[in-house]
Amino acid sequence: MYEIKYKRAAIKDIKKLDKAVQRTVISQIRQCAQNPDRGKTLHGNLHGLYSYGFTVRRI
Repeated sequence: MYEIKYKRAAIKDIKKLDKAVQRTVISQIRQCAQNPDRGKTLHGNLHGLYSYGFTVRRI
């Protein structure tokens, strides 16, 4: 598992979200730290990096 370090700007952006959305975002970030290879592999200049996507549904 990798250590997660948040930039100040990221913390400020996350705090602006609804509580339910905050939990979803933080949960997804933690899942990426536990299994970083689960994303879509990127190509070209970004070889070796991964793209992650998720949606937050509001009812």
